[in-house]
Amino acid sequence: MTSPLRRLAVAVSAILTLVSGTALAGEGPNILGDDDTPYAVLYPSGSGDPVPAFIQFSYEAAAGGTSRWIRSGTVRNVGGNFGGFYRGVDTSQLVAGYTYKVGFWIKAVEGCGCDTTFRLSHQNSFGDESNLSRSVNVTSSWQYAEYTVTLNATKSLLYGFASKAGATYVIDAFSIRRVW
Repeated sequence: MTSPLRRLAVAVSAILTLVSGTALAGEGPNILGDDDTPYAVLYPSGSGDPVPAFIQFSYEAAAGGTSRWIRSGTVRNVGGNFGGFYRGVDTSQLVAGYTYKVGFWIKAVEGCGCDTTFRLSHQNSFGDESNLSRSVNVTSSWQYAEYTVTLNATKSLLYGFASKAGATYVIDAFSIRRVW
């Protein structure tokens, strides 16, 4: 027997498909908002860093439009990394027990010699990560990172940072969608 919530999701998907002309394939909207370049804030590197972490918009985008260009600092912060970005997450939309698909384009900036590992960390700012957290190897070629997870804990923040000091990378088309 199909649950009322599942029937409602199927009905809404069918209506949106009729209106937009695009099938949704059992996925909800991007929880982060803008599919092009979601809002993010600088997650600073350590105090006194002579080359601090930096974030800006970029037109170097795998999916078109704009992206985020991010440079790690050279001094570790209190979180033990070199800085990157963070943003709040609506905990009413990212709930333990539900399944989510995470996807984003990423690449290291050519010429920086900074092939690195990028860490997406879903936590409450105490290092208490959920299983949405992942590490991705980054090279100077665009790559699409995508994975699906049944969330084990509800957390309020997303952090993104590289493993190397001075690593410079571009991230584009970041999304987290509920899957049903």
